[in-house]
Amino acid sequence: MTKYPIIIRENDKLHSKRAIRHIEMGFIHEGNRVTRIHTVWKLEHGPIMVHEYTTNNQPSSTICFFDTIDDYIEVFEDVDWIMGAPLIM
Repeated sequence: MTKYPIIIRENDKLHSKRAIRHIEMGFIHEGNRVTRIHTVWKLEHGPIMVHEYTTNNQPSSTICFFDTIDDYIEVFEDVDWIMGAPLIM
């Protein structure tokens, strides 16, 4: 059984009682500040909602849903990609 919240790094912050994971990272790319956010909520009826936001991408946000926390963890267990993913301009 997975324990909530899911904390990957000591500086992960949660801004909602319903959020189970929140990762926010910033860096400079070609002189521009880029912010990437990955936030996960367990909805009242059980599904998992994921919102990702990257300031320099178009579109800048995506939302997806998973049936269970195990399905989410299978896809997002390793979130190191959040810093290495290419920017889509």
